Amino acid sequence: PNNLQAGGCRFGNDSETSVLNAHCQAHEVSNLYITDGSFMPTGGSVTYTWTIYANSFRVADFIKKHLK
Repeated sequence: PNNLQAGGCRFGNDSETSVLNAHCQAHEVSNLYITDGSFMPTGGSVTYTWTIYANSFRVADFIKKHLK
């Protein structure tokens, strides 16, 4: 659908071409994690709600592991 917005905070290894690292952590702000549809390059052609859920759990597990 054309109303699926994504890609505002793409992730990657290079802070010059991406906003987030592979763990959806902001390159510029170490304690900021973004787990909505922004990390995805595009919205795609189908609803990506479950992808966002799965990624949010993945990032939460990463944060939990690093807070111990």
